Amino acid sequence: MWFMYVLSWLSLFIQVAFITLAVAAGLYYLAELIEEYTVATSRIIKYMIWFSTAVLIGLYVFERFPTSMIGVGLFTNLVYFGLLQTFPFIMLTSPNFILSCGLVVVNHYLAFQFFAEEYYPFSEVLAYCHSRLGRMSCPPPCSQA
Repeated sequence: MWFMYVLSWLSLFIQVAFITLAVAAGLYYLAELIEEYTVATSRIIKYMIWFSTAVLIGLYVFERFPTSMIGVGLFTNLVYFGLLQTFPFIMLTSPNFILSCGLVVVNHYLAFQFFAEEYYPFSEVLAYCHSRLGRMSCPPPCSQA
């Protein structure tokens, strides 16, 4: 009984190691593609920001999401467009970059706060998270009280 338990933990560690290496290799390859095709990458990012803006407007018009959450999201997209002007050269000390980092934190705080107060099914919370340019750290769904 103990052998199977130890074997399962060992296999879990090996799987996590291989998954980590696969993700790292994929990100490295993606970085190489971005470096090679900067014009196409810039165009794709611009379209993704426009899509995110359209989603935010749709959430405000059709779903009545809070004005503060939508406003901060739209302002964040505007800052992203500013960052895109100098793409692929981004200065880590530029006010635009620092502001975008701060706005990501504010956006996530507002999303956590909203989804903690309002119940939405898990699939709809994921749809919100993925429509915001695929950000990974979105709030988990809350249980219905």
